[in-house]
Amino acid sequence: MAGLSTWIASILAVAIIGVLADLLLSGNRMHKFVRGIFGVVTLFVIAAPLPNLIKTGFKWNFDWGGSVNIDQGFLDSIHKKQIKILEDGTEQLIARNGIEGAIVTIQGTVDKLEVKISSITINLMDVVYTGNNQHIDIVELVSDIVSKGLDIDKSIIIFVGGKSSYG
Repeated sequence: MAGLSTWIASILAVAIIGVLADLLLSGNRMHKFVRGIFGVVTLFVIAAPLPNLIKTGFKWNFDWGGSVNIDQGFLDSIHKKQIKILEDGTEQLIARNGIEGAIVTIQGTVDKLEVKISSITINLMDVVYTGNNQHIDIVELVSDIVSKGLDIDKSIIIFVGGKSSYG
């Protein structure tokens, strides 16, 4: 790190000396010549450490000093939002299949952006069936829709207030 600061200080020193010489010789015939010389010197100062970097390899060493912390509260709120989005999407999926008013509650964990569902509770107390079949097992239909839509096993689906047949 000391080499980097020395290199930057050298570049700044040559640039400052070049600007001062440019200001002092602004009306002189030597102005263009001195300016060209300082341009070449600046390029040499900038390029000087390149052979050493090529020979030894260039490695950045970032020491964060343990200042990076995970905000668990923020992650938990993101996970709750992910589960809420999945619940809303499941309710919409059920509604698209002619069953309005189902309320879905998902219990699960989020691991690396993937929701792992441990159970799903579907409240069918206030559902309205708008489909064409007159005699249908709502519980079985919703179970099929949800298990296929979320690619889960039917055994983790729990129903509340469902009637087995409508018609």
